[in-house]
Amino acid sequence: MLVYGVRCAPNDLLNLPADAEADYYLDYGLLVFPSYTRGTVLRSYGSKIHPSFWRRVARLIEEPLKPYEDDREQPFITDGEAAVVAALRESYPTLQANWYYVPKVASVATTPDSD
Repeated sequence: MLVYGVRCAPNDLLNLPADAEADYYLDYGLLVFPSYTRGTVLRSYGSKIHPSFWRRVARLIEEPLKPYEDDREQPFITDGEAAVVAALRESYPTLQANWYYVPKVASVATTPDSD
């Protein structure tokens, strides 16, 4: 999955605005804005495969369960999302939102059978 968000610790979530529209991925330490989350694939554009494509492939093979930053064009975020980033900047002044590849969004929740 390709997601847009910020890295932060779970205790940083206490400082967020009450109406924050974001999901926290505990396994990855990412606060993610769901409006930008989408499935994606690795592609190499053009007539030949570029070195950046091979770097991404190698990263996925070497660490398939580790999320990593990807430098893509920054989207225009909403005022509410900007307020979340501003709240987190109180603890981390240089914090920037960015794109991340994550291997999976969530595990399937199962409930025990009731007999």
